[in-house]
Amino acid sequence: MHDWGDMLVHGGFAEPVMDMERITLSFDTPERALAELRELGANLHPQRFPALRARGWRERLHQVMDANLRGADGKLTLTFEIIYGHALKPVPRARMGEETSLSVADMRAMLQSERRGRE
Repeated sequence: MHDWGDMLVHGGFAEPVMDMERITLSFDTPERALAELRELGANLHPQRFPALRARGWRERLHQVMDANLRGADGKLTLTFEIIYGHALKPVPRARMGEETSLSVADMRAMLQSERRGRE
């Protein structure tokens, strides 16, 4: 999450706030787990297997799920980590040096943006 916040700062955003939560879903059967995953959305991964699977592939998948995903309560469990984040885009500020010159239009724009921020 720190990396995501750093990327926001590097992109010009200020005060990034990141949070994370884990959601665990439980299912009685592998069939129900796979049906739920299909309902949640498609697999858009670029390295997704592009062809049809061989006979017996689904049955082997169910056996592997049964063997590796059963929790203490006997249910199949899938855990997802959801990351939330937001940041603010700061108001541009005029660069100040020993000698700075601003146009009247730039000064008006800065003053108007400050007024809008207070309302």
